[in-house]
Amino acid sequence: VADAEAAWQRAIADAQQAKEDAESAARTAREAIEDVKDSGDLNDSTWDNVAGALKKLADFAGMVAAVCGILALAVGWIPVIGQALAGILGAIALVAGLVALVCNVALLIGGKGSLKNVILDLVGVATFGIGRAVIGSARAAYRGTQALARLNAGRVAATSSAARASRGLPTGSSASAIRSMLRGNTTIANLTRTQARAMVESTRLLPPFSTWGRSLGDDFASLGSNWAVVRNGGNWAAAWQQSGAAVHDIRHAASWSERLARLGGNADALDHARFADALHPDVRDGRLFTFATGLTLADAGVTSVAGGLDTFQFVDSDLWDQWFDSPADQLQLAGDGALAR
Repeated sequence: VADAEAAWQRAIADAQQAKEDAESAARTAREAIEDVKDSGDLNDSTWDNVAGALKKLADFAGMVAAVCGILALAVGWIPVIGQALAGILGAIALVAGLVALVCNVALLIGGKGSLKNVILDLVGVATFGIGRAVIGSARAAYRGTQALARLNAGRVAATSSAARASRGLPTGSSASAIRSMLRGNTTIANLTRTQARAMVESTRLLPPFSTWGRSLGDDFASLGSNWAVVRNGGNWAAAWQQSGAAVHDIRHAASWSERLARLGGNADALDHARFADALHPDVRDGRLFTFATGLTLADAGVTSVAGGLDTFQFVDSDLWDQWFDSPADQLQLAGDGALAR
């Protein structure tokens, strides 16, 4: 009886397992049939065909934006042609990024896309735009720091001869003390206080979105002149000859702010770094100076973020979970993405 009951229980367990196996096989078969039905060309609707084309366009535009974005960030330091190349590549990267964004938004609305791709495209376009806004803001901010230096120098020059002597400044006229603190920069030294205050105020009232728009527009407005510079063979030869000196200047810059400005090819940041480093210490004071120096660091930071994001979107990202698969993953590129391949 005991043996029979044990055999009976085993038979019940086997029957239950067989039932579960049959249900699992049925689900697998049903899913396979659904996949074939949904993916088969003969069953595609017009939207399926359009969505497929949009997906390919989004992937292609995303890779174009990534490659051009990375290159635009990397060529700014090259003499003669660097800024022209960066402007051309930046314009291409922005247009391609916007194309990828529009395509992915359309796919998401039509139920064929993913929110992840839209978010990545939004961040990519926004980061690039913020970087351009930083450079645009720098142009005004560094001009404002010159005016602020004139006001600060005027306040120090108005102190007593003994106070000036303690700072190592001329004890004669106020004008001579101002010129000394500004290291002989007569253009700035000759500004009146009213002119200097107006320059500082105009910097503080600068609309950030207007700066962003003007900065982005500069790349497109200057496409013709940039292309003329890039296609000139003599400019390439000059760039090659001067590249060694440019690398030397980057490595041996007087400060990190100057080094970053040279590396990014940001002429406004470089002018500020040179100007600020040469000033008397008592003149380098005020929130505007801090803000302008911060813009140099922000430019480098945004550049790094934008470059890292573009690289992430272009290179395989197996270190992340499934939600963060990059376009390289989705295209099933060999190895660790296209760059590694």
